[in-house]
Amino acid sequence: MQGINKEYAKLGKEKGDEKRRRDYAGNSKLWKQHMTRPAPRKRRA
Repeated sequence: MQGINKEYAKLGKEKGDEKRRRDYAGNSKLWKQHMTRPAPRKRRA
């Protein structure tokens, strides 16, 4: 069961990253800020 949840979480994260990439594509300043921001801690499922 846990493996399935992990796969779903990974899929969701990739989708989110893809959307974010599109949002930042036209704004390099925003993109730089986004890239330098420390990553949030992973939440436990």
